[in-house]
Amino acid sequence: SKIFDYSYPDVNEVKQIYNALCRHLKIAVGSGAGCSYYLEFEEFCAANKINIYRFQSVLRILEKQGWITFSEGMRTPPKVMIVANARDLFNYYKENDVRHIVLVQLLRSNEGLFDEMVEIKLNQLSIQTGIELGRIIFILKVLQSEGILHFNNETSMPEIIFTIPRPDERDFSLDEKSLDDIKKEARKRLDSIVEYFSGYKCRQQLLLDYFDEKSNDCGQCDICRGSRSNEYSIEDKKILLQNIHAIEGPITTGKIFAMWPLNKRKRIEQCLEDLRQEGFIDIDQKGIIMRKNKQLT
Repeated sequence: SKIFDYSYPDVNEVKQIYNALCRHLKIAVGSGAGCSYYLEFEEFCAANKINIYRFQSVLRILEKQGWITFSEGMRTPPKVMIVANARDLFNYYKENDVRHIVLVQLLRSNEGLFDEMVEIKLNQLSIQTGIELGRIIFILKVLQSEGILHFNNETSMPEIIFTIPRPDERDFSLDEKSLDDIKKEARKRLDSIVEYFSGYKCRQQLLLDYFDEKSNDCGQCDICRGSRSNEYSIEDKKILLQNIHAIEGPITTGKIFAMWPLNKRKRIEQCLEDLRQEGFIDIDQKGIIMRKNKQLT
């Protein structure tokens, strides 16, 4: 399936995406070890025309190989930097203006606001000023729109930490046997799941086979009770046709299936098709059944 293929890209694709990531983060060959980066996955993938699921799979492979560690939801704290002239700052607003109150408290509680983006504590600012948290955020956005400061609100961004230096492209190598073993094991699990839901083998036997154990048919699951069989009796056929004629108003195949236990759905589906071919009913593309006057003898 596509999802499975996305989850296990080959070594060349891992190499291409890793190098694209390093270029995006401006990591030079031989550097990067111990460095941490926040990354907008969607932005990076769009700029490099990479499927986001494929990219996440590459990150997981690199993490298993010990090249990086990453978290999909690291939170970056809110930051503020004042860009207005320090000498004129308090001439912009009156002392009882909430913008003035917030600015004063920001300067009292934080250093370096005129030099760089500084982490701030919004909850603490709310308590100190007596202004509700939602309004604090709104005031900071207003101050930004008025050119007084820059404000980056708290966001959730993935964090990637490089654990080894970026190798030269000629030296790029992964443990391919380990990757192949992981893919084979995943394929085995996927095939087991597919067989469990679509196969004809006893459910209990399938589960025990998965754990390399053996057992006889359980006799209790839907498979053992005949859910995969499409063989029906003449009595089933008579009852089905009687029900079709007894129900008032429009009738659909779904409504008919709902009248029978799960382990008989397959045979009822076959019975409906046989009744259609024998001229007892018609079934349109929407599954609506049209009755005919022909009767079973």
